[in-house]
Amino acid sequence: MDTSNIQPATTEDYIHNFNMGVGFSVWDTTLGIGPHVGNYQQEHVFGPGVGPSNNNPAVELGPHVGTSHHDTSANMAGETATGGASSAVGSDDDAAEGDNAEMDEDEIPDTPVEQMASTSRPPKKTKKATVWKWFSKVTGSNWAQCLLCPTRYSHKTGCGTGTLTRHLTAKHKNRDMDAPDMQRQPDGTMAPWRYDQNYMRICLAQFIVQNELPFSFAQNELFENFLQKAVQCKFKKISRATCFRDGVKQYEKEIIVLRNEFKNFNGRISLTSDLWQGSGSYHFSCITAHWIDKDWIMRKRIIEFAQLDSPHNGDCIRDATMSSLNYWGIKDKIMSISLDNASNNVNAIKSLKPAMNLILGGQLFHVRCICHILHLCVKDGLSVLIQSIDRIRVCLSHINRYPPRVQAFNTVCETHGMPIKHIYLDVPHRWNATYRMLIEAKPYSEPITFFCHRSLGPNSILADDWNICDILVPYLVYFEEFTKIMSSCYTPTSNIMLLYMVSVVRLFHQHRNHATLKNIIKEMEKKWVKYYKKVPNVCILSSCLDPRVRLIGTLELLEKYHSALNNVYNGNEERNRILQLLYSLYDMYAPSTDMDESPTNASRGSGFSIFDELLSNQQSNQPSVGNYTEIHLFVQKPPQKFDKDFDILKWWRQNESLTPVLARIARDLLSSQMSTVASERAFSAGHRVLTDARNRLKPGSVKFCMIWKDMLDQQYREKTLRKVETVLAMDGEEDNEDATMPYDFTNIH
Repeated sequence: MDTSNIQPATTEDYIHNFNMGVGFSVWDTTLGIGPHVGNYQQEHVFGPGVGPSNNNPAVELGPHVGTSHHDTSANMAGETATGGASSAVGSDDDAAEGDNAEMDEDEIPDTPVEQMASTSRPPKKTKKATVWKWFSKVTGSNWAQCLLCPTRYSHKTGCGTGTLTRHLTAKHKNRDMDAPDMQRQPDGTMAPWRYDQNYMRICLAQFIVQNELPFSFAQNELFENFLQKAVQCKFKKISRATCFRDGVKQYEKEIIVLRNEFKNFNGRISLTSDLWQGSGSYHFSCITAHWIDKDWIMRKRIIEFAQLDSPHNGDCIRDATMSSLNYWGIKDKIMSISLDNASNNVNAIKSLKPAMNLILGGQLFHVRCICHILHLCVKDGLSVLIQSIDRIRVCLSHINRYPPRVQAFNTVCETHGMPIKHIYLDVPHRWNATYRMLIEAKPYSEPITFFCHRSLGPNSILADDWNICDILVPYLVYFEEFTKIMSSCYTPTSNIMLLYMVSVVRLFHQHRNHATLKNIIKEMEKKWVKYYKKVPNVCILSSCLDPRVRLIGTLELLEKYHSALNNVYNGNEERNRILQLLYSLYDMYAPSTDMDESPTNASRGSGFSIFDELLSNQQSNQPSVGNYTEIHLFVQKPPQKFDKDFDILKWWRQNESLTPVLARIARDLLSSQMSTVASERAFSAGHRVLTDARNRLKPGSVKFCMIWKDMLDQQYREKTLRKVETVLAMDGEEDNEDATMPYDFTNIH
């Protein structure tokens, strides 16, 4: 067709073609142009030489040519290719701001018209605006939902994104719109994060229980306002009952996990138990389980926090304990139980022993709380000096009774050139509180004496009272240190118990003839011998399995212990008795320990079975000492250097493969607790859960709060501990050297 006389198209031509249906009102998704446009019409619309030809394959179609049928109204509203006139058909305020132009600019095809017409390939996917990172189309409607807040906007197809952009700029200006929310993963990497209301509810229940808050905190309006404004605007307040139910559901799931862990645990579990009187005269029994897992990490969980029915005798404690052990499925996996010296606990132990599968016939079962024994000893000793202590206590009470007296005492302190200090009174029935009161009062002896002599008289406090304080305080330091060390529930204490017991009795021996302390020592030693005339077997065996002590060091410590108490002691008999206990334990643990198959026997064929049988018979007829090679190799080796930072669990983890049977014995023995502090610590939280103003919680609710809080706290601790162990292992700080420098037990004091 001759096109030489055809003139370039004008604006009127475009309008004419549009009205005649020749324009781009109906789109062909394959060609990107109107279905009725032929070569003539293309040339007439675009001008000569602009149509698809071999001479001019790259056609400049303008900003609206080639778009998909989804953007029809947007293209109708854009500017024309030649005249620059614009049509406002189907546009709104957003289109007037140029949003459509920005989007359409991304939609310009890169291929020429001829290539577009000659292929059936679908057009390139439309590129979305950045604003859609923070908005989503509501399915089945013309609404756009903000992902950062509950706001919705009407948004028809092709209407542009100006309104959405203005919303982000006005309402979420503090957010970096170019980057999505990220969350750090357990492996340290960052991953996109999306708000989950259900997960938030679980975390909120955990937060409330761990921080001992009332469940009504979940519906606090100020808390809701804080989260919606500063943290997550999509947060929805939940009721107290809903938060409680969420916590119970999660708690029940974790109970199942812990029960399965106990079921699959191939070892022994030690217990601590104590009684507590809460608000309203209710008595609760707390039972805590302690064990060392396969990674040699000391773990603990509160497994019971039950209200006891009256009377609180031995049978009541026994029934509560057995009920808990049967529920958790650990009745036949108990190593020991630590209790205080109350008579009802002693009666409970007597009735528990026959009902349980215990090691060595129950010789290791009952462990008396060393902290309670120390408390009784020091309390009896301080009773000798009760008059001097009472005079100091009365003076401090007189000073602290009224604010004017406190101000007058502060003036006296300044006169004596000493800083102002408030000295707190002790709790008379707790010796450690009395000890701290004496430590704080001694430096202020002169201001206290001056003030009290002036207001109470010259006999209100004597110089001998302060002299006794000078002698008593350094002596009580050892007992406070002993109590703190034995109170640990995350590191083994059974292996060092004998060492500190020797230190205590040597203190008795050294100060037995002291002019001031001899009467105190007499009372303390009398109480000590009542409970510890003999060293508990669990302490002796644990000491033998400490690589710093071993059998030779244990025998030396026992000799010093009985010598300080003037007891009759036979070293050879004690050595044989200890070895016999180790042999008995070995016989119990050896059959259940996974031993590697011998390489020699594994490679033999079935034809050698007769020789294997003869060899087995010969080995069974050998003396019994040959069956306990691990024991003799361990106890005969020289002790390691005694380092206070030594980690016995780490040492056994590194040497477990050398003596696997002995390692299992050590793991169970080291889990034994020498005090009941682990259970008593729960009572501190119990005072905050059950208060005078909040004492209507049901026993089941109290149990749920106490057990789940302990679970969450311990899970966090163990997770952190494993991270630290991993970092140390990666840094190469693991040290498996076996030092051979023995410990000098003569330096015990």
